[in-house]
Amino acid sequence: MSSSFSPSSSSSTSLSSTDELVLKLSCSLSNDRVVYPVYYDTVQWCVSMIKEYGIEHVAFSFNGGKDCTVLLHLLRVALCQLNIPMSALTIIYFVQSNEFPEVTSFIHQCCADYQLNYFEMSGDFKQGIIDLLQQKPITAILMGQRTGDPGCAPDKISSSSNGWPKFARLNPLLDWTYEQVWHFLLQYQLPYCSLYAEGYTSLGSTTNTHKNPFLLKAGTNDQYEPAWLLKDATKERHGRAAANWKTDSSNSQTTTATTTTTTTTAATAAVVTPSSPSSSSSNHSCCSKGLFSALLSYLPFAHCSSSSTSSTSPSDGESKCLYIRTLPYIKAGVAIATIGLTVYNSKQIYMTLFHPRKSNSSNDIKQCPFHQKKQ
Repeated sequence: MSSSFSPSSSSSTSLSSTDELVLKLSCSLSNDRVVYPVYYDTVQWCVSMIKEYGIEHVAFSFNGGKDCTVLLHLLRVALCQLNIPMSALTIIYFVQSNEFPEVTSFIHQCCADYQLNYFEMSGDFKQGIIDLLQQKPITAILMGQRTGDPGCAPDKISSSSNGWPKFARLNPLLDWTYEQVWHFLLQYQLPYCSLYAEGYTSLGSTTNTHKNPFLLKAGTNDQYEPAWLLKDATKERHGRAAANWKTDSSNSQTTTATTTTTTTTAATAAVVTPSSPSSSSSNHSCCSKGLFSALLSYLPFAHCSSSSTSSTSPSDGESKCLYIRTLPYIKAGVAIATIGLTVYNSKQIYMTLFHPRKSNSSNDIKQCPFHQKKQ
């Protein structure tokens, strides 16, 4: 089921507001080393795709997130270069169950400010695409995905998945980074959803999205930094889905608990914690004493207490357990490599120590220029 929203103002208003954006960007972007290369390439790529497919056959999937917001403004610039009003582009918005009201409000505000002609699609994404293609001759859909996003295609142009309606998936933002996205929005004072200022870094529905624990302010329990202050971009999605994240309080991080189901057969996971290299290696029967034992004691997780019963997060526990299972093989590899190097050099060492090379003194004398003169 879908509902259509058409712009109430003329297209000239859209072009006028876009001209202001283009003017603002052109005044300073050429000197912006952070985003100018990807900005220029992305705009020109969008221009070429719109020319190739035709504006009437292209749609833009807009969900109100930061990446889609960047793409929205890049498309405004691209359409301005083509002298096409923004209202000519079909915008589709897939309404989720339990949607954040702030997201819905932001999308409606964008539609009003930029004169967007958009369709609200209810139901899942696949059914929404089917309904859209039955109403409009769409052959290509622009999406605001970046490399690393779940389900993101590796190429900017890719075909729809098997069992889906046939259309081209266009991903102009694949080369953009988390830092570049926020630099672009903040540097050029472009609006974004208010949730990002409250500690959210990736938006889904209210049931699977939480504030990012890596943005928790030090010494507080409920105050968060804004999304653009996230220091590690790989933690962008740490507020999404059900997960336990073990964090370091010294880095303003916290542990967020998730709901767990208690059963009679549930097992308690053991904690694997590293200790200092000088601690005893009696727990490792595979470690021999001597040089190899001393060398292997410096490997990560070489000393772990099997008697500990406190639990860590699932992701930490699984990765450490995997490392512990492979530790004997790592130790064996180190031992074999050491033995191999020793055997390889043993002959040279033996000959150097016990059979030094004897010089041919007679030949040396004959080759001496002073000896030749004397003769």
